[in-house]
Amino acid sequence: MASTFAIAAVHEALDRSVPVVRAHMWPEHADLRGVMPLLPYSWWLPAPVRVLARRALRRVEPYLGGVDGGWRRGRLHLVARHPVSLTTSTLGSLYAYSPELVADEPTDGTVTGWWTGSGPDRPLTPRVAQALDHGGDWIYVGFGSMHQRDPGAAAPGGRGVRPARRAGGRAGAGCPGGGPAAPSGRHGRAARRAVPPGARGRAPRRGGDDRGGGPGGCPVVVVPHFADQFYWGSRLHLLGVAPRPVPRALATTGALARAVEAALDAPVRRQARELAARVRGQDGCGVAVRQVEEWLAHAESR
Repeated sequence: MASTFAIAAVHEALDRSVPVVRAHMWPEHADLRGVMPLLPYSWWLPAPVRVLARRALRRVEPYLGGVDGGWRRGRLHLVARHPVSLTTSTLGSLYAYSPELVADEPTDGTVTGWWTGSGPDRPLTPRVAQALDHGGDWIYVGFGSMHQRDPGAAAPGGRGVRPARRAGGRAGAGCPGGGPAAPSGRHGRAARRAVPPGARGRAPRRGGDDRGGGPGGCPVVVVPHFADQFYWGSRLHLLGVAPRPVPRALATTGALARAVEAALDAPVRRQARELAARVRGQDGCGVAVRQVEEWLAHAESR
């Protein structure tokens, strides 16, 4: 099983006659004719331009894993080191996102739903729980796995938290490279310890999220950094669970404050709760496992 960019691994598997299942975190069909999630704002392009761009990407893909060759007789001769594409598979592809977000059904695989753990939520630390018990809107400021060159910008007083204050809420910040979460506001000192990963028991109490994307029952302000994050930010906005995404390069205090205020509007909150209810029962991991077993059983019977 290989992710979208595991080009060398797929090539090695093919050489050894090992069955290949591709796993994508965004729509990446071999016959995809719609928007290109890896090309920011491709949904604004006319359909014929998107088709040409997709065609060009497919021709370049075999070279993304590196090239071999060199100059011979005054000409440059290059060959793909791993001549496979981003969608090459032998059994099929799994798409690890919810069909509630993208309705198009791929012809080369299965949309499984998100791959999330099924274990119990980790409890909040006592200080964080105490701060949340005071009520009001709490806004989590974080950017997932996106490392920040200036982690201090998300701390109290930084541009990550100031928008929450301007919107009338209190915020807890945490980002890679920034150490523990740093809640801000009247009860900030009581909640200064880090919120443990997976601690979601109090998520409905939060007013909103400021992150790279992903609905979880609360409205979200998406700050895309690169690649498919722009696509998912646009999708969440179209679904009514997020304001327009604020690209990282344009994420000023004013722009983020306006986005947070829009995310806290009642219709956006309602849409976020409704979407969360629809996706909560989806068993993405189970669907993926059953599909792989079915593909393998079918391959062995031939």
